[in-house]
Amino acid sequence: MKVKISNLRQLSSYGSRSPHLYYYRPRLQIGEDVPVTTHLNDNTGNRVEFIAHRIVIRNTGKTAAKDCKAYIRISETQIQRTAWMISSNDRPYTVTLNVQDLEYVDLYAVSQDRMTCVIPLENGYSQGTISSCMSVPHVVNSVVLRISSSNATPVESTIALAGRAQDNYQVTS
Repeated sequence: MKVKISNLRQLSSYGSRSPHLYYYRPRLQIGEDVPVTTHLNDNTGNRVEFIAHRIVIRNTGKTAAKDCKAYIRISETQIQRTAWMISSNDRPYTVTLNVQDLEYVDLYAVSQDRMTCVIPLENGYSQGTISSCMSVPHVVNSVVLRISSSNATPVESTIALAGRAQDNYQVTS
């Protein structure tokens, strides 16, 4: 039987606590992009259609992953928490992923004209306005999504910001 060295290192980190703890740990997995249509109001109150990109997060482990948080890294110095699709008002940044369960991270949304890209913050898209989101500069082509938990190993994935008018964008003065 072949065992990966990385798995042996993780197992050895459990020390004398018994290998069954390693076996029964939660395992987070970043999955596919699920685009959906949503509407946000711009600064003048006009309703704008967006394609929201939700990323599937799964717990493929044997116990619940507690206090899961989602972060995005736009650059080495710009890191922001992002919203879970279903968040509670008292704990908008964290969710518990039960065994063999999934949740969605509202990662970003692109307007129908492909010129505006926003990342939802604390309350996701629930406030319904562009101003409640962080605007993403046109020079940003991808972000790093990091999911952490109080009892699971964090996972990261670089995600391209699809659907933007990158190639056709020109700065005009």
